Amino acid sequence: QEADHKLHTNLRPVAGPPGEAITESLASDSSERWRLGVHSIRENILGLDLLHWQLDYQESTYEQYDLQLQENPGSAFPPIPVRALQTVEDESFEQDQWTFSIRGEKQLGDHHIVSGIDYLHKDFSQLVDYTARDLINGTTSKSSAGVSYPGRSFPETKTSQTGAYIQNRWEISGAFSLQAGIRYDYFENDPESDAHYDNFNLSGTTIESQSEGEWSPHLGITYQFTDEQQVYLSYQTGFRAPPVDDQYLSRAILIPVPGVPHEIVPNSNLGPETSEGYELGWRWESAFWSASIAYYNTQYEDFIDSTTVGFRDRPPVFVGPTSIRQIQYLNVDEVEIDGVELKASLNLNALINMSWQADAFIGINVIDGENKETGNGLNSVGPDTAIIGLSLLHPSDNFGISWLLRTADEADDAEPLRRR
Repeated sequence: QEADHKLHTNLRPVAGPPGEAITESLASDSSERWRLGVHSIRENILGLDLLHWQLDYQESTYEQYDLQLQENPGSAFPPIPVRALQTVEDESFEQDQWTFSIRGEKQLGDHHIVSGIDYLHKDFSQLVDYTARDLINGTTSKSSAGVSYPGRSFPETKTSQTGAYIQNRWEISGAFSLQAGIRYDYFENDPESDAHYDNFNLSGTTIESQSEGEWSPHLGITYQFTDEQQVYLSYQTGFRAPPVDDQYLSRAILIPVPGVPHEIVPNSNLGPETSEGYELGWRWESAFWSASIAYYNTQYEDFIDSTTVGFRDRPPVFVGPTSIRQIQYLNVDEVEIDGVELKASLNLNALINMSWQADAFIGINVIDGENKETGNGLNSVGPDTAIIGLSLLHPSDNFGISWLLRTADEADDAEPLRRR
């Protein structure tokens, strides 16, 4: 995919001496991804009813180029020098990814047993370059707002995740079924710092490799009290490795507008989060409509959340209301997240005789997240939301129309953008 743009909306006067304006603005984006995979599905082999394995390799590249020319024709009175400054920013990203999975299934009487292994390995690299050229005197600069280029927002990193699991679905009767399983996850993140990463790592934070593993059992029971309706109760535990971006991302957005200047401070000590919770729900599936409602409650340990850890002044511009907010991903010792999800859909063709396929749907999500130590909300937990929609599909299946209305409550538990 490639796209080239002339950004005419950026052509405008800017702050500075009279006559100062952006006279040229160009942008180019390109991305490329190719994937090679092989898989096999075999039945009645090695004592299993079914054996499935898959191996995939994917290579992705992305490049973004931005050019901007800021000029001033100058004047004799008031004395304003002629100015022509061209800035070019070029960002590239590359990622190689291997995935492998193998799964076996076996039916033993009323027990359906599934076990398998998942593996993921990624190598990725990112580089941002910037050049400012004075077209009048011919000088160039490789720095902006005190940041030197080329730079990396995160270091070149190798990451791998391995999981192994086994689960059993036991059909106790025609109405009752019990599901039980356990999974083991292991991750390893291996970053490599260099001079380019150090250019963006303004806080000077040291980065380190990290690895850890965890067992996660789960248990659930389902009761099918009619052909169309069922209730379920599940207990699950979870393990989430810290995302590489959350651990090592280091980049500043320095625009002198109150509430905007901020920088991400890396945290090599960011650990994985674990969770334990339950969900109680009801589902109704019929030929013309479906509905479901569920309540969930999850307790987290070492929950990963972004937090303001301080403010940094950079005179003469970034001081006071435009101080640089320092944001870091940290582990919160104890967190509780609970909520209710409601979904419903209706086939309108059951009520209205029409040739088009028509469906209406609604979804409501009420969620609450709390830091158990402080009683405050969490930046990574969004507000309550609702969605209402209508979709129409032509009898040919070649085209359709969709209408959606999304609403969201005020995120009053999130940190304010402005400095308190």
